[in-house]
Formats: sequence, C-alpha cells, structure tokens
Amino acid sequence: MLYFDVRVTIHETIEFDTEGVRHRTRKKVLPEMINHVNDVSESYGNKESFLFVSHVINEDHLRLGVISKKPVCRKEIAQYLIELGFHGADVMIAEIMRDDINRLLKEAERDGFIIDAMDIQSRYSIAQYRNNVIEEKIVADQEIAETEMIEHCRTLPESLRDEVKRILDGPRVPFMGHPVHYVISAKRKSEFNEIAKVLVTALYMAGRLQSKRAIYFEKDDMSEFDPQVILENARGTTVMIRLNDMPQVQMQVAHRRRGEDSFDQLIATMRWTRKDTLYILWVDDLKGNMKENVYHNLKNTSFVEIAYNPMLRDAAKTYLRDKAKADGFRTDKSLYRDLDDAERSYSIYELEEYYDAWQADQLKTKIYPQYSSAVSNQ
Repeated sequence: MLYFDVRVTIHETIEFDTEGVRHRTRKKVLPEMINHVNDVSESYGNKESFLFVSHVINEDHLRLGVISKKPVCRKEIAQYLIELGFHGADVMIAEIMRDDINRLLKEAERDGFIIDAMDIQSRYSIAQYRNNVIEEKIVADQEIAETEMIEHCRTLPESLRDEVKRILDGPRVPFMGHPVHYVISAKRKSEFNEIAKVLVTALYMAGRLQSKRAIYFEKDDMSEFDPQVILENARGTTVMIRLNDMPQVQMQVAHRRRGEDSFDQLIATMRWTRKDTLYILWVDDLKGNMKENVYHNLKNTSFVEIAYNPMLRDAAKTYLRDKAKADGFRTDKSLYRDLDDAERSYSIYELEEYYDAWQADQLKTKIYPQYSSAVSNQ
C-alpha cells in the first residue's frame, strides 16, 4: 500500500438555507463537521483506498490521510472534499511512510474522525514493526533533474550508467508492472545504498515506479518477522534485501533443520508480488550461491546485475576533477597527489577522503590565504 499526507486549504463551502437552497460561502472549518466526516470516510473506504480527515489544523486548513494501492488521485480527493461540503480548496500531497500514516490514523481516532484506528490498520495490512530489523525510507531524489542524474552517473559503475540510460531512454507509458528486478554486488552498505537510490530515482522519473518509498531488511533477520505480511504491506514500493552467502553444506543443513523456513516464504511471496513490487537484492558476489538460489526458485523473473567496482586511476582522476569543478574550485596537480599507483583501484570512500583533505587545503591557501599557517586536526 502507498501512504499520503494531504494538506488542504479551504476557500469556500456549500451551505443549505432553511428552504434547502444551496449557497456558496466562505465558511470556516468547524468541529460540527465531525459526524458528517465519519459518514463520508466510511463511504470512501474500499479495498483499493481509504481517505480520512486526520485533524483540523485551524479554521482554514485540514489534514487528510490516504491509504491506497495506487498513487493518490487529485480528482478523488476533490470529490471527497465536495462530499464534505468544501468546493474550493488547494491541496498539497506528499508521500509518507508507515509510521507517519499510523500517526495520522491515531490523530483521526483521537479527534473523532474515525472510530477505530486499529481496525483500519488491520483492514489495509499496515504492518506494525515490533523491532528495528526493518528499515523504511523515502529513497527517490525528488529534486534532481534527468540531466543531473546522467552527470552524476559518470562517477558510478558502468553497468549502472548503462541501466540508467536504458531506463531514461525507454518509452514513457502507464505503469503495468516491473519487467526486471535488480541484483547489486557491493562490499559496503553505503555503496549499495548509492546504487539503489540512483536506480529508484531513475525508475520513478521514467514512470516505472509509483512510489518513492522503500523498505530494507536482511535475510538473517527474517526469523524476527513474517515476510509475507511485510511484503504484502510493501506492495507497490521497492523492497531491498541483503542476502548473505553461506557455504553450500551449511545452507543445506539449515534448510533441512527448518523445513519450510522464512526464506521459502520470502521466495513464495516475491513470486506473486513481483509485478507490483520492485526487488533490489544486495549480495557480496555475483557468483555467490544465495543469488543462484534465488534465480533457481524465481522462474520467469529477469534480473539486471550491477557490480560496484572501485575505480582505476584515470577514472579516479575524473571523479576528483568533476567534484572540484562542481564545487567551484580550480584544479591543480595536488588534487591527484594520492593517486600514485596506476595499477591499483581506488574506492569512492578513499577518493572522498582525498578530496576533503585537498579542499580544506585549498580553502586555507588559495581562497583564504590568511589562514595558511593554521594546522588541521589529523
């Protein structure tokens, strides 16, 4: 399910006089509307979506919550507001996360706009995470333009650049399902997150994702929750899963010991949600047995593989030069002083450290030379 926070500014309402004649008026939002809102909320609750008033912010502003299988439709919100008697209104819509929609439901229950928040949570499978093993976040970058995205990809793996180009160059058609999913090989979580963010942003730009929201969990933590409940709750979003490889013998022993374990449930749920949900899997090695196990069990599913590889010296120089240019600095040979080996590879984190040291030196010696004698902490 997708969740949205809708801020409404009321301009006019419809009133009826004693003879039943309709009049437009600049009426303020008053608590007396509560009973009517309860009736309207129930009429706008179905398997596809549920709209509700969370609370009255002040006399001119309302806050709504939306639970929906699809991106929120302004026309549906406008019709809901008309049912409430508000014919002129401005709306601001923002996608939010599970904790946020649960907070809006609790506010609506507290203020009398809905009767039972827990009933709504159960009806729409809004999972209550009871631990910290599941991360949820808004991933897609809403501000970046396509040209900036392409420029940013120059410093990222070639396989990712090729995929982003393929995504952005593709036809812009209404979303019908995910043609492919992704497997990312990376050593650090920060590397995986960088690639995943670029992919999700590009897919959202191209209309191939309906949500900017994603959840992340690790295979080793799946004993802490029911994968079926979590993945059902995440339908329409992106699910990122850390798959740790283990020796084949150990994997077979674990499988015999637990039988139909949580990993089998995960695969089964992925199988019937793969059209609506984007899956991004994180592995240490594209040749690992866990990836092959997923491929074996998910028949008729296509994966694009992306490896986060460190950069050789020429690519590392380009990365540092582009970063300095973007920050408005003139480059000189000192920028590349740590790139002393043409044969070795440099991680992006090494390059970030090199750049930070060079930038600090440039600020003291070139931009503000009066501080050239200041000593930096090591």
